[in-house]
Amino acid sequence: MAIRLVRNGHDVIAGNRSPGPVEEVVSGGATGSSSLEDFVSKLHSPRASG
Repeated sequence: MAIRLVRNGHDVIAGNRSPGPVEEVVSGGATGSSSLEDFVSKLHSPRASG
C-alpha cells in the first residue's frame, strides 16, 4: 500500500520494528524512519497533536 501511495504522489514515511519492510518501501520512494522520534521529526508542519 505504501508504494502505491508514493506512486500516486503522496509523501510516505515508513517505520517498522524490523528494517526489512522499511527498506522495501524506501526503495519504492518512501522516506524511512528508525524510531518514533525520527518518524515525528520527518513530518511536515503543521502537525495535529491530541
